[in-house]
Amino acid sequence: MDSAFVHGPSLLHQYAVRNLMVALMKHCPRSLEVLPGPVVLPPFRASVAQPDVVVVKRASLPENGGPPATPPVLVAEVIDEDSRAWDRQFKPLLYAKNGIEHFWHFDLESLEFVAYRMNRKAAKYKKVVTAQDNERVGFDAPVLVEICPARLRFKA
Repeated sequence: MDSAFVHGPSLLHQYAVRNLMVALMKHCPRSLEVLPGPVVLPPFRASVAQPDVVVVKRASLPENGGPPATPPVLVAEVIDEDSRAWDRQFKPLLYAKNGIEHFWHFDLESLEFVAYRMNRKAAKYKKVVTAQDNERVGFDAPVLVEICPARLRFKA
C-alpha cells in the first residue's frame, strides 16, 4: 500500500499555538471559548480558512459539536516559512471581508506579534499593538492578555 507524507506544522509552530491559547485562556470570560485550529468557521467552507487559534462566543457553539453558528471574535495565526504569504496577505483580507473583529499574528522567524482590530468603515484591519522579541504588551480586547513574543515560541 502506498503512503503519502503530509507535512504538518513544526514543533515551534505547535508550541506557539499552545502558548497563545494558554495566554488567552488565563483571563478568558465565561462568555467566550478559546479553541485550537483547525476549526471550520462560518461563513467559510471546509479548508478555505483554518486559523491556528480561534476565540468564539460560547453561545454560538452548537450542542451537536458542529462548527460555531457565528463568526469568531478573534482569529490568530502563527506564521512560519511555509505559511508566510497565505497567513500575512490572504487570510487577513478574508477575515476582514467576513467581519471578524480581531486578528492577531505571531511570526516565528522575526518573533513579531501584531494585534489588529477591524476598522468597520474601511473594512480592513488597523494595527493596535506590536511586540518584538522580549517586549511585553498587555491589552484587553477581546480578552485580557499579556504577550511576550519570545515566550510564545518555546516550550513551557
